[in-house]
Amino acid sequence: MKPNSLQQSQFEQVLRSIEMSLGAASAQVLKDGCVRAAYIAAVQRGIADIRLRFERGEFASVEAAATEANLFRNTALEAMRARTTPLGLAIAKN
Repeated sequence: MKPNSLQQSQFEQVLRSIEMSLGAASAQVLKDGCVRAAYIAAVQRGIADIRLRFERGEFASVEAAATEANLFRNTALEAMRARTTPLGLAIAKN
């Protein structure tokens, strides 16, 4: 089912919130510029993919789309932790 304008607006708020929280986390945790740039690009691609799938009506509801977006956020946070270089990790801990 394709979303109506209210659903689209609600979901855009979810995506903006996730993008902002991931951006803030990357700025705080990823001190390695190359890793941070790759992470930000991956986040943008992931959010664009979820947005496109939502616009196509591939989710049963706004809640299902938001759940998918939050799963993406959690996966991205785990990936960020795994990709932090030892130097970046040492700096982030201080």
